Amino acid sequence: KKLKFLDESFDLVVCKGTLDAVLCCANTAEKIQRMLDECHRVLDKKHGAMVIISYGEPDVRLNCFDTNRWKVKTYTVPKPVVPGEKVGE
Repeated sequence: KKLKFLDESFDLVVCKGTLDAVLCCANTAEKIQRMLDECHRVLDKKHGAMVIISYGEPDVRLNCFDTNRWKVKTYTVPKPVVPGEKVGE
């Protein structure tokens, strides 16, 4: 679905879990491409950024991005350790 915003109308797009949810749908590749196309369209081409917060592994998520179109940087935040919890639970 096309977003109701003008081209290059945002400096920042925040995606918290949306990419993870779309990856669980049917026709995943098509839906992800449409989502990223719209995000790219509404972002300012000189200064715009998209922040994706995902539970998935970066290598898996990076496959969704055309590196000719997107400049991608990854930052991994360590999962917090809960006192008394065994690692791997």
